[in-house]
Amino acid sequence: MYKIQNKDITIVVQGPVDPVNTPKCIASIRKYFKGSKIILSTWEGTDTYGLDFDELVLSKDPGGTTNQANKLYFNNVNRQIVSSFNGLQLVTTKYALKIRSDFIILSGNFIKYFNKFPERSENYRLYKKRILTYCFTSKFKLQDENTPFLTSDWIFFGLTTDLLKMFDIPLNSDEDDLYFVNGFPTNAPSRFAHQPLRYFPEQYICCKPFLKEFPEIQFIHRFCNDEKMINISNVFIANNYIILNDFQMPVFFAKRKRNEYIGYDFEYLNNAIDYFKWLSLYKKYCNPTLKYPSFQKNIHKNIIRIIYKNKCIRKFIAALYDKILDKI
Repeated sequence: MYKIQNKDITIVVQGPVDPVNTPKCIASIRKYFKGSKIILSTWEGTDTYGLDFDELVLSKDPGGTTNQANKLYFNNVNRQIVSSFNGLQLVTTKYALKIRSDFIILSGNFIKYFNKFPERSENYRLYKKRILTYCFTSKFKLQDENTPFLTSDWIFFGLTTDLLKMFDIPLNSDEDDLYFVNGFPTNAPSRFAHQPLRYFPEQYICCKPFLKEFPEIQFIHRFCNDEKMINISNVFIANNYIILNDFQMPVFFAKRKRNEYIGYDFEYLNNAIDYFKWLSLYKKYCNPTLKYPSFQKNIHKNIIRIIYKNKCIRKFIAALYDKILDKI
């Protein structure tokens, strides 16, 4: 199997510059992706003095949007689209890694999964190669709401042409943010009445390139989540993504308190699309002959249950993260 060389990868660090965490983000990239080029894509007027990047992209900040129904809800999806796409346009290498400016990489070994699953279905094949992403915020459900096309948008690795295709989409409009401001469909759980947006931000980035390629699919809003749409979404995710667990793709959300990061409740994780759930989709839709020990899934699930339900273990792992991050 061909091993991807660091010199063939460009890392696009996108988003606002955090004076504490962005230097750590870039330092972690230098540590684990020696020889890779770093493009920092941020906003006009940003102080970037002392940051160790190779190329700088300064874009006009499109701003976030606050919906009128809930002033606490802030949607930054347009900022991600603009900073990611403008940074990716300068990439000249075959491969690209897009990462938030407040994320810290703890290993680069996840690249080995990129060529691990070659079988593809001809149904809903959007990207030339699958894109690696992260399990947290990749969801089948948010509590009792089915969530088609909800894959994490924190970090992506893939062919540069595929990532450009992902972010070559229109910006989220005010109409999208206020889509349900006058009322929700009957199948909408009441707990989400404070979020009148048409799509969740992660859904927007996942579904918009898909709908651009397959306009016949009527995923009009996030509550178009019947069994048929869930099946279409599952085929698309199996055929275009590889979703990795935190142990496989160890990245740290530096903005979040470490105890809080380690402390996601188990029900949240239970609804996540983790590596083994993605494998089951891959087997079902792309490679029915795939064999992997089923006990691995149960062992991993039980380990996760122990880790995320035991406060002592969470504190130990948080302290371990502290030690690792302090060395960066």
